[in-house]
Amino acid sequence: MIKAIYLNDTVLKDYRCKRENGKSNVLDALNKINIFIGPNNSGKSRFLRQLFHNEALEIKYEGIDTEVLEELFTTSLTEALYEAKQTTAIVDCNAFMRIRDAIKYVKDTKTQTNIIRSYPRRIYELIDFLIHLDHLSSVKFNDGSGRAELKNKQFQSYLNDMGHKLQKKISKLFPEEIDWNEERIYLPILRGLRPLQLNQSKNYDGTVDNYKERTVHDYFRIGANGNNNKIFTGLGLYNETKRLLLNTKAERNRIKYFEDFLSKTFFLGQSVSLIPHIEDDVLYIGIGTEPERPVYELGDGIQSIIIILYPLFINQGKNLLVFIEEPELSLHPGMQRILLEALLRDEFSGFQYFITTHSNHFLDITLDLNQISIYSFNKDMNAGNCVYTIENTNNNDIKLLDLIGVRNSSIFLSNCTVWVEGITDRLYIKRYLEVYQEHLIQTNKIKNLFKEDLDFSFVEYGGANIVHWSFTNADLWDKIRASRISNRIFLIVDKDDSEKSPKSEKAKRIQLLQENLKEHFRVVDGREIENILSANVLLRTIARIENSSETDLKYDNKRLRELNYKNSKMGEFIQKTFPEVKRKYAADSGTIANKVEFCKKAILEINSIADFSTAASVLIEDIYNFISINNK
Repeated sequence: MIKAIYLNDTVLKDYRCKRENGKSNVLDALNKINIFIGPNNSGKSRFLRQLFHNEALEIKYEGIDTEVLEELFTTSLTEALYEAKQTTAIVDCNAFMRIRDAIKYVKDTKTQTNIIRSYPRRIYELIDFLIHLDHLSSVKFNDGSGRAELKNKQFQSYLNDMGHKLQKKISKLFPEEIDWNEERIYLPILRGLRPLQLNQSKNYDGTVDNYKERTVHDYFRIGANGNNNKIFTGLGLYNETKRLLLNTKAERNRIKYFEDFLSKTFFLGQSVSLIPHIEDDVLYIGIGTEPERPVYELGDGIQSIIIILYPLFINQGKNLLVFIEEPELSLHPGMQRILLEALLRDEFSGFQYFITTHSNHFLDITLDLNQISIYSFNKDMNAGNCVYTIENTNNNDIKLLDLIGVRNSSIFLSNCTVWVEGITDRLYIKRYLEVYQEHLIQTNKIKNLFKEDLDFSFVEYGGANIVHWSFTNADLWDKIRASRISNRIFLIVDKDDSEKSPKSEKAKRIQLLQENLKEHFRVVDGREIENILSANVLLRTIARIENSSETDLKYDNKRLRELNYKNSKMGEFIQKTFPEVKRKYAADSGTIANKVEFCKKAILEINSIADFSTAASVLIEDIYNFISINNK
């Protein structure tokens, strides 16, 4: 996987990277999925096409620190040459020439994409040469002694030993088995204001991929040899499917695997068949027992998903760089989540993605997923010259929303909403729901999972900010009417100290919310959401954070009971129950310090309903039933 791209002046002269160390020519911190976001005309798409088209870009690969490699390689060999000359009186020979050439090669080519792929072969060829060297030629000595044969043998042995040592060092930095043969594929979007068909004929040519031809004509005319074959628009799907279905069993299985994915993800487990109709050269889709119908009669969202994911499934097992323009077009937020989750599937382990988008939903979804980097694009005018600035940023940076024109008002398009106080409440409940639904699937109680952003969504209302929302029918115009956003609301609040202080503002709010929302309202049966973690999960979480085993942890076993911490300040409880922990768990308020990081470790320990506390089980069953009722 590529970890950094060096922007040289001849290739990307109009782009600058905003970085803390001041180096503006390096796009670093690249990840499995790289999202380019920014306003219109900010240079995102042009940059994406440059990355796709130009194979001469200088890059840095993951796990291959070429600077460290250069230092190790050249230093080891240079020192070896010096020592050899001192001990054997040999000043030159064929081995010296090979070593000098290798040092020069590493220094000159350490970041060049096309050349770096030959690193393993060239370096391991030299190592193999040194290990198996049994004859020296073109030998020159710095003295006149006649013991050349003895010195040759000594030097051969020395070089053999040096080869073994170098092999051991290099293999740790540079695995010999790396596959550098990556391919590229570009998924454009059809743009307007230009003729679709390039030729002047009035007759439409249905055998030509006009989208592809138009894209090549507009963007890749210069030096586009070969790359135009890696542009996928969807118009060639009929011929591609027919080719695979009439091919080997392995090729037919690629189609079958894609059909299974469509079945489980979009059609509630009904069988799906991709059928090329020879009569009209159109791809038909058969779903369950329904009559087969042409693909263009499916919804635009399903068509978009098929266009994006089809080439990925067909290219499984390869190293693939995938460049996608605005995949959110025609996609419901729930579909956008399914798309991002699909891109991270294990089957695509050799794939890396570069995506342009204007979607604020993409930003929200990335909070739940790892292996994603986000880059904002801005257009700057300096003395009449246009420069595009790229900045690696966080997905929760509010400036990103301003860049893409998102207003403060939220848009809820799912069937119901679950309102929680903050991000950790959402992450815990999301994980509980995943595990609970998987349990229902395994016990044959349900057939399909409810999908976030499609069947339900989470709303983080920010704890005390709940006072700004009105859940009644009264005309309280100074507050936001939640029922006007969605009348299918399930609201969850932390208990905090409301039981101990029944006259507090929090206690009054809870009473008012209970009266208005009735069965759509729940108070967490614990001081905060962390307080309903089971004792086993809490123990394993502390062990994970402390990088220890459960048996090695020293803790008060009698004290570690759910009833003992249900209404306690969780940070203080952990410090007292686990007195020898290395980290600080209690914030000044007594609650957990760094709740988000603690949460991310804790949810890794919630893997079955056996990991649920009683309070967690009751809460999740209520939430699930609410979602189920609102999706009938």
